Amino acid sequence: AEKLEKATIKTIEEDKIVTQDIARISDIPGSRVVYTEEFIDAIRKNLDIMLKP
Repeated sequence: AEKLEKATIKTIEEDKIVTQDIARISDIPGSRVVYTEEFIDAIRKNLDIMLKP
């Protein structure tokens, strides 16, 4: 669960990928608003990288 949280935070803060609802409440400059499915795919990509040995 901790790695999932870190992957989500990385997706938002470093990759600057957010959904519309997150964009409304965040102040991350240059963020890219995507649909939920693309957001989840981006989190999954980051999580897969973190889970590799």
